[in-house]
Amino acid sequence: MKLRDLFPGYLGYSDEEIDEIWKNAVIFFDTNCLLNLFEYSKVTFDKFLENLESEYFKGRLYITHQVGLEYG
Repeated sequence: MKLRDLFPGYLGYSDEEIDEIWKNAVIFFDTNCLLNLFEYSKVTFDKFLENLESEYFKGRLYITHQVGLEYG
């Protein structure tokens, strides 16, 4: 048996599979991700938030209760 048969997840995904993942993924942010936003330039920060607020991600972005406690 070849390693690629034992560990198919390490081979990567096709462009079509990546598109499908992004279209359907539920995204949870951790505390570090949110804190890192403050290290971005103003332009990058604004563009990031603009993308998150788009219809593309509507209803698929979440933070856990723990992140709320740590961030707040």
